[in-house]
Amino acid sequence: MLADLRIQSYRLFDDLAIRGLRRVNLFIGRNNSGKSTVLEAAAVLAAGYSPGVLVNLNRERAIQPPESEPAFEQYLRSFFRDLDASRELVITATDASR
Repeated sequence: MLADLRIQSYRLFDDLAIRGLRRVNLFIGRNNSGKSTVLEAAAVLAAGYSPGVLVNLNRERAIQPPESEPAFEQYLRSFFRDLDASRELVITATDASR
């Protein structure tokens, strides 16, 4: 179980820290405010940043990956807050069982 979650440079979040997570958590907010993005970030973390998870997340949004290799890199970068290559996607968490 996660106690804390930090999301940096992922989709609409530049730097988001969520502390004090419990067994059940309720995220509420307006449409397009980032509720699903928080869940996606947790899935990316759980999968060890696997590119396949990113592809599956976009498929769920009905966005298909491109056929060419150079375009595929740009496709994966669509997950990042800032398309500047110096920025790095970082998702970390602390485990409540420790």
